[in-house]
Amino acid sequence: MRLPTALELATAQAPDPQAPEDLKQPPADAKKAPSGLVWKVLAAGKGQERPSAEDTITVRHSGWMASSGVKFESSVDSPQGIDYVLGRSIPGWIEGLSSMVPGEKRRFWIPGKLAHGDQPRPYGLPYGDLVYDIELVAIKRPAKPPEVPSDLTSPPADAKRTASGLVYRKLTE
Repeated sequence: MRLPTALELATAQAPDPQAPEDLKQPPADAKKAPSGLVWKVLAAGKGQERPSAEDTITVRHSGWMASSGVKFESSVDSPQGIDYVLGRSIPGWIEGLSSMVPGEKRRFWIPGKLAHGDQPRPYGLPYGDLVYDIELVAIKRPAKPPEVPSDLTSPPADAKRTASGLVYRKLTE
């Protein structure tokens, strides 16, 4: 039995009839970054807070392959959205979402080099230029690490030493 190729799987999927009309070509008023990422603001957000790579973001999104109009993922029906660590996303998401504020919704045209590459992938996974509608729902900052004690490089004067050489100090009774 022969398994279908990635190209066969991707082209066997039907285009999404609800896909944006501008999948293949961004509108003239869209903004373009030097990297090739293109975006258009669909709804303004509130505030000045923008996510960084370490942050967990909550988003509602849909993604389409620009060449075929096939929708390959969507979380818009999830009332609370989906959480991602921004820095573990594709480069196009990292670049685009790092300039958004909560409540903002944008359409991104992401070239293959900022997504999963331009070559077909196994099992019908997305490749090539991708288009995403993304709403940034929330930004969750990572917990601050505890402060580092100042006496880590050498033991304090009141530390005790065991016969084996272990040095310790009781912090609480």
